[in-house]
Amino acid sequence: MYTKAEREALDTALMTSHSVKVVVRVTDLVGNPQRDVSHMLLGGQVDVDTAGEVSRTLQVTLFDPTGTVSFDSEDPSEAAMYMNRMIEVEYGVKANSGNRWLFMPIFAGPIVSLSRNSDTIEITCFGKEHLARGVLWTNFKAKKGANKVDVIKRLMREHAGETKFDLPELPNARLGDDFSMVALKQTPWQGAQHLARSMDRVLYYGGDGRLRLKPARGNNVFTFRGGDAGTLMSTPNISFNAQEAKNAVIVKGKKTKEKAVVGRAVAQRTHPLSPWRLGRKVNGEIVPLYLTEVVENDSITSKNAADVKAHNILADYLEQQVEIAFDSLPVPYLEEYDRVKLDFESYGSQFTLRQFSIPLTIGDTMTLGYNRRLMTIKKKKMPKRKPKDKQNNKNKRKEDQMAWQ
Repeated sequence: MYTKAEREALDTALMTSHSVKVVVRVTDLVGNPQRDVSHMLLGGQVDVDTAGEVSRTLQVTLFDPTGTVSFDSEDPSEAAMYMNRMIEVEYGVKANSGNRWLFMPIFAGPIVSLSRNSDTIEITCFGKEHLARGVLWTNFKAKKGANKVDVIKRLMREHAGETKFDLPELPNARLGDDFSMVALKQTPWQGAQHLARSMDRVLYYGGDGRLRLKPARGNNVFTFRGGDAGTLMSTPNISFNAQEAKNAVIVKGKKTKEKAVVGRAVAQRTHPLSPWRLGRKVNGEIVPLYLTEVVENDSITSKNAADVKAHNILADYLEQQVEIAFDSLPVPYLEEYDRVKLDFESYGSQFTLRQFSIPLTIGDTMTLGYNRRLMTIKKKKMPKRKPKDKQNNKNKRKEDQMAWQ
């Protein structure tokens, strides 16, 4: 992690003239380095999509004309690549006016496929949650009152072999009931995600391969701006999706003898999807259209907590219905679920990063709101073989014709 001063220096370097260095390492499944293959890198990218089976995917192309990279799982050499290997990638930046490299990890995960095409090797890797998607081989149980963060650690350590955690201490996050998982039916990742959602948090693997847990709606991490001092490289494409729009949320909490705890939240009048913007005018007055979502949660025991829950649910609904896509100079330290802001001309909006791509080649832009397959290198056509002796070739063709006759 960087200090505030280092982050400011990094932001300055990213938005001014700077040098880029990408480091690619082969490791074992624990993360122990096996070999640096940075010198073989032709290109590739890291794709992030929180709606996918894994949130991070690496596509990388290596140049190996001498065939030094083996695909054999039994090969003892450090260059061997197979499903028992991982790839780690770091993105280094150095301001041209400075002399210090700052490296940011942007991927760590197992190899899931590779293929050789002449002198190049195409490799695909998934994020480390892929290693936790196998079914439980034995039952897992945790007692009522156990700390949920500790339960996640134990589940992922005992049933997925994970050892790298970056999880906060949440002493008040306790199991309200016994927690159990059935062998051969559920995966460790399913159970860990369930526990995270019960704390209104998201669980994911960061670019450094550490398991992280953070609030679903955090503070702003970065602002994308246009102009010479900004990182925007294209005009943002902004659209609204109102097919399943919700502009009001009611949360019903625990029921008591007197009355049930109820919280409400409604989109502001100025929002394009607010009840007043979607309503119709009758006799000079607008009749609001309330597209309401009702949520029941017995763990909520106060009106204030119900209001907060309703507000957060509504914020997620409104955010998901606004789609923003644009290109930017790479900001490699950003991670999935980070809160960022778009400040472009007269439009400003905060949103959660759910889909973006980080290029591994210098000169390519970072895409946000969509993933684009970047070209790694243009392949050249093989030259036609020129005959050394035209007369010998003519004689050879005649011999072939006679043979067929």
